Amino acid sequence: MKVIGLIYLLLMPFMGLAQAYQLPNEQVLFKLRTTDNHLLVVALDSTEEYLVYRYGTDENIELRFPDDLSASWDLFRYSWYLRGGGMENEGMELDYLYFDRGQYRYVVFQEYYARSEEISSGIKVIDRLTDKRTTIDAHPDSVEGTLLSIRFLERIQEGDEFFEAR
Repeated sequence: MKVIGLIYLLLMPFMGLAQAYQLPNEQVLFKLRTTDNHLLVVALDSTEEYLVYRYGTDENIELRFPDDLSASWDLFRYSWYLRGGGMENEGMELDYLYFDRGQYRYVVFQEYYARSEEISSGIKVIDRLTDKRTTIDAHPDSVEGTLLSIRFLERIQEGDEFFEAR
């Protein structure tokens, strides 16, 4: 028993290294794991004071946006397009949450196409200087929540861009 206690004491400093993707005062609106095993979480403060984007490995949040949470509503944009009518009308629903950080635009996407009955999700990173685009796809079984929930947040800034070209 003493050995277990000693091991626990030695490992305790390392247990706090994993960072929190969701704080106690937050609700996760959208979450996914990418095909390269990174985690993305978009969370909303319980009083809707801020929206936050967190991305990284299980052990390390590599990108948190924004740094100043009180400014989040001015920094995020949300754009969407809906064409109903199912397969006969080539229905689709496109949802994009995006923000700029330096020369890069980060786009969280969720796209549905009735023709293929395909829902795709992930992150698109666009170099705004060169227009080079990188898509980081979500593992299909990992997606939790929907970007649609962001559409109804009163403080979200309406965007006017679409990013569906893959």
